[in-house]
Amino acid sequence: MKKIAALFIIGSVLLTGCGKNRLVCKQTKEIDGIESTETYTFVFQEEEVKTAALKNTIKLSGDYNTKEFIQQFKDSAQESADIYNETNGVTAKVSTRKNKITLNVEMQREKMSEEDQQYFELDLTKEELKENLEGNGYSCK
Repeated sequence: MKKIAALFIIGSVLLTGCGKNRLVCKQTKEIDGIESTETYTFVFQEEEVKTAALKNTIKLSGDYNTKEFIQQFKDSAQESADIYNETNGVTAKVSTRKNKITLNVEMQREKMSEEDQQYFELDLTKEELKENLEGNGYSCK
């Protein structure tokens, strides 16, 4: 039994990235059949943001779970992705699965201009980011 526990712990450490300095903040809102979940993940190298990721998933149900609404939300998410993709060091893509539309955005700070780093608040410390996001209703770990 101890061997299984040890393997589980080692596997968990390998999968979660031992020594990685991360901040993950999440918020879910639901209004009339539209559930929105936003998750920010920041990876730090010492005290600076190295990479950042945003995952925004919209789940449609009830009256909103129709092909027309799904397409409208997908088009809107794609417009956002196109705007993000205009920034150096930022890649964004949209995926759809049944009644879920997901926008994934990844940022590599070293490839971004100083102005863009400030715009996306990648110049803040871990504590400052956590404080800002928790102040906006996110829960952070």
